[in-house]
Amino acid sequence: LTPTSAGTTWMQEILTLLFSFGDARPAKTIPNWERAPWLEQIYFREALRDTETPRLLTTHLPAHVLAPALQRSKAKVIYVARNPKDVAVSFYHFHHLAKFLPDPSSFDAFLTQFLEGTVHYGSWFDHVKGWLGQRHLLDILYVTYEELHQ
Repeated sequence: LTPTSAGTTWMQEILTLLFSFGDARPAKTIPNWERAPWLEQIYFREALRDTETPRLLTTHLPAHVLAPALQRSKAKVIYVARNPKDVAVSFYHFHHLAKFLPDPSSFDAFLTQFLEGTVHYGSWFDHVKGWLGQRHLLDILYVTYEELHQ
C-alpha cells in the first residue's frame, strides 16, 4: 500500500527479490503488474485467480475503502509513505507521463489541487492518516521512502 508517488515500484522490486530469494530473473523478465497486480485494475480478479499464495498485491486505495476487508483477512500489509513535498513533485511529473491522468497546466495549479486533495486518489494527508490509524488493527509495517533510502 502506498499513496501515489511514494515508492510503490521500488517496494514491488524489493518484495519481488525477497519472494524469489534474491533471484533477479523474475524482476528482469516479468512485468511488475504481473508480479504484484493492482487491486484497482480490471485484470485483477484473473491475476488473483492465477497466482499462488503468498501473493504480492499493489494498491493506492485509502483505508476507509480497503481496511475493513483486510481486518477480516490474514493479509500482511506494507505501507510506504513519502514526504508530501517530494510526492507532489513526483506526482506532478508522473501526470506528464501517464496518458490516463490529466496533464497539469502548471506546477502551481497542480500543487493547489494536491493540497486540496482533488488529485487522483484524493488527499495525501487523508491517505497517510487513514492508514496510520490502522496500525493497531492490521498486521502492518509502516515504512517511509526516506527510510528505504537509508
